Amino acid sequence: MAWADNLEMLNEVWEATGEKPVALANRPELTDRWHGPHIVWAELSGSRNYTAGGVAEIPFSEFFLWAVAHEYTKAQIQSMWEDLHLFDHTWVRENQKRAQKDREEEQERQRRKVSSPKNRL
Repeated sequence: MAWADNLEMLNEVWEATGEKPVALANRPELTDRWHGPHIVWAELSGSRNYTAGGVAEIPFSEFFLWAVAHEYTKAQIQSMWEDLHLFDHTWVRENQKRAQKDREEEQERQRRKVSSPKNRL
C-alpha cells in the first residue's frame, strides 16, 4: 500500500511523462463488480465514527438513509450492503494494521531514544 499515499502524484508523473511509474506496476485494480460498492463507500466514508481504537465501520443506518434517498429496492439494499460491508470491513482492518505498525515503529523509536548512549548518565 506504499503507493496509495502518493497515488495522485504518481498519476501526475505518468500523465506528464507518458511512462508508468514503477510504483504503479503492481497496483491493485478493482474489477467491475467492485466499482459500484467503491463509489458508495467513497460517498459514505465520511459518515463513519472514530473511536479510541481507531476508525469504525460505516454504520448500516447511514447506508440505509443513502439507499432510501437513491430509491434502492430491498433487494438492491441487501446486495449493496453485503458488498459495501465487505469492502469497508477490509479497509478498516487494513487501516488498523497500518495504525498498529505505526505504533510499533513509534515505540521502537522511543526505545532506541531512551537506550541511546546520549541519554545515559
